[in-house]
Amino acid sequence: MSDVDPNQVESLSILKDASATAVFGVKGANGVILITTRRGKLGKPSLSYNSTLTATTLSRTYPMLGSYQGNLLKNRAIENEVAKNETSWPSYVPYKWLQYYQNQQYPELFPDIDWQDEFANDVAWSQKHSLDISGGTKFVKYFGSLSYLQESDILATKDYGQGYDPDFNYKRYNFRSNLDFSVTPTTTFSVNLAGYFGRQQRPAGDKFNFWKGFTGRPPDLYPVRYSDGTWADAAQFDRYENAVYHLNYGGLTNENRSEINTDFILKQDLSFITEGLSFTGSLSYDNRFFSYGSNISDDGEVLKWIDPKAVEELLPGMTEEQIQAVYEKYTIYQFPSGFNGASGYSYVEQPINKTTEVVRTQESNQLYRSLFYQLAMNYKRTFGSHNFGGTFLMNRNEKATGTDFLTYREDWVGRVTYNFSSRYFLEFNGAYNGSEKFSNEYRYGFFPSVALGWLASEEAFFKSLFPIANKFKVRYSNGIVGNDEGIRRWLYIGNPEVLTRTWQFGAPFPNNAYPWRLEGTIANPEIHWETAHKQNVGVEIGLFNSLVEINADYFWEKRTDMFLRETERNIPILFGADPVGINAGKVNTHGFEVDAKLNKTFSNKLFFSISGMLAYAKDEVIYREDPELAPAYQKQAGFQIGQSRSLLNQPGLIYTWDQIYTGVLPQNNTAFMLPGDFRQIDYNGDGQINDFDVVPYGYPSRPQFNYGSTLTLEYKGLNVMAQFFGVFNINSAQSYGEFGLGYTLVRPLHWEEAWSPEDDRIENATYRGLRYLTATNAAPTGTYYLWDRSYLKLQNAEIGYRLPSKLTQSFGLSALRVYLNGNNLFMISELKEDRDVKDSSDRAYPLTRRYSLGVNVVF
Repeated sequence: MSDVDPNQVESLSILKDASATAVFGVKGANGVILITTRRGKLGKPSLSYNSTLTATTLSRTYPMLGSYQGNLLKNRAIENEVAKNETSWPSYVPYKWLQYYQNQQYPELFPDIDWQDEFANDVAWSQKHSLDISGGTKFVKYFGSLSYLQESDILATKDYGQGYDPDFNYKRYNFRSNLDFSVTPTTTFSVNLAGYFGRQQRPAGDKFNFWKGFTGRPPDLYPVRYSDGTWADAAQFDRYENAVYHLNYGGLTNENRSEINTDFILKQDLSFITEGLSFTGSLSYDNRFFSYGSNISDDGEVLKWIDPKAVEELLPGMTEEQIQAVYEKYTIYQFPSGFNGASGYSYVEQPINKTTEVVRTQESNQLYRSLFYQLAMNYKRTFGSHNFGGTFLMNRNEKATGTDFLTYREDWVGRVTYNFSSRYFLEFNGAYNGSEKFSNEYRYGFFPSVALGWLASEEAFFKSLFPIANKFKVRYSNGIVGNDEGIRRWLYIGNPEVLTRTWQFGAPFPNNAYPWRLEGTIANPEIHWETAHKQNVGVEIGLFNSLVEINADYFWEKRTDMFLRETERNIPILFGADPVGINAGKVNTHGFEVDAKLNKTFSNKLFFSISGMLAYAKDEVIYREDPELAPAYQKQAGFQIGQSRSLLNQPGLIYTWDQIYTGVLPQNNTAFMLPGDFRQIDYNGDGQINDFDVVPYGYPSRPQFNYGSTLTLEYKGLNVMAQFFGVFNINSAQSYGEFGLGYTLVRPLHWEEAWSPEDDRIENATYRGLRYLTATNAAPTGTYYLWDRSYLKLQNAEIGYRLPSKLTQSFGLSALRVYLNGNNLFMISELKEDRDVKDSSDRAYPLTRRYSLGVNVVF
């Protein structure tokens, strides 16, 4: 979906209940997102051009404290823990050095680097252009589109003299041609040809290294570059290498992706057999290709680090040459890998190496291909007040990646619909789905569904009883769907495990020895479909001649035979082998969705619309193979999937040594507990804090509630739109520990919230006393880092203006519109960072704000 050009989209629909998704077979088990692209219409050619220029900036981030504050807190942390850990005292920063960090008298020895500022651009620019044409004659209707997208990146790269700029960028060319031929008055043949070519460039350096440079580097390690132009780095700081250097000097990589999608659709009216009968046949063949290059590899440059102890030999009145001589005495050089400094030879910088484009190998298996074909008979007929409809279809999908065996999916679906006088509605569906993942005994499954509806507002009595309501419809659906996602292929026959170790026989050993083959996962011939019994009841209401529209749904679902992977099993070690995946899980889900919309057009042609949405969904694990003798709070059953769990903190902190020795202590690390630590609740009352005191707390990492609102205002050619979106009842962990691995990594919460007698912050502290080397040995933080991830965002906002037709016609144009759009503009949340999904990794790409200026011209 991310590679579909939005300008080519006619409509987007989301289907959820069992009846609506039945014709999509097992592919619709978890819902369907249906994208319909634009098609031509009868009329003269219409040519349109769209252009957008986008500026991207960082959204909310959570920076590190600077060198002075960080080292001041380091000293306080050492003072706090030194009584328990004397080895931290040598890291104490002298007062004189603290002043150097603060006044930046010697920035090369005592740097204060904002790595995020060094690492990221203030603005990244992107652009998109598309040219569309549509129209048609009685014989052929056509829609064609060409588009170009260029995305730059927020990460700052530059050619510093290495001979290339390894910037992140993505360039994509999309094309689409939708043709509808009226071969005969009763025959339509459609040919859809679409695809794209995308080229993604990125630095080839160690991404795990430079990504950490964005999320947090100690500010006092070294400068980015020294005054002589040499990049800074040091082997003893290999945990935090120079991120800016590794971003720019690791070479660059290009990945090329090409995709071609072809659809052939034949529609034949069979009314000559019986009125209302038609046939549709479609064939789709999709290919995706991958290639790699051209690329650049780079050994890098000589790096150096100057030990700050050099400052002790600097004397007043020294010349620059004398200062540099002292610096050189304390300088440690680091050469690119492959150079042996002990060889006696001088280092010679190696030229960069360029490689040509090649087909990718196992990384992407070179080629993805998919063949899909479908045959369908459709019937639609009206007999007075009786409206009948029917569909019978069969489809099959064959796809593979690289040299893999083809995977198969097959669906046979029947649908019968009936309504009387457009008031009473009835629908039956039956899906007979096949999956190669199961043995012959379970390969096919039958999944029926039924839907009922009553448009009560068409009844004569309704209009007299409820004159303000022009629409009132009640609907209900009940059905079963199957699912095979998440189940590996061929589990019913097992898979051998092929090791890299080989058998060696005779002498000399053969070059192509036989690899070891061992029994892998034990076969389970009983693997079969997951099933979901879905029910939905809903109402559709229109008030005051549809001035107000309300849709409300309540749904409930029971999933059974859910697949438990081997890693999710809980079996005794006496089994003697790795567990086997089985169909055993059970989960119930229920929830509701409500959306309301108010539309009003005033006499002066002012149009106003406001809509609101609230959705709630909660699941409950009924069975997940929990240990039988475990207490209820330690089981998965009875709680939501992904339920957050944690030790529970008592109110306040430990303030005195007496409280330490008179309270319940953690089972481990009790020797390092200090006043200022958190105190946990001994939930099971066994006299110690351990994993048995971890309990369900808060909500899962998925929100129970989603809500939003959209406001639209249109007056003549002016339109204004604002879209808000939010979630609540959601928790997940995001830790901001201090002084990781002994580095000066501290954040504002450590400065503002930590227990600190120096700042008279004791009973009003919300975070424990700081630790330097014993942070991991302190009492657990419990629920402190289990954040409430609720938020409300201004997700989208747009203001646009369509020029008056008289003015555009004077330029020879049919229409001209300009607009300014913003995405992710602001957020209200307790979160320190803008992370609307759970991701505690320090290598997660940061969320951004986007501002777009666009123009749409119709010729």
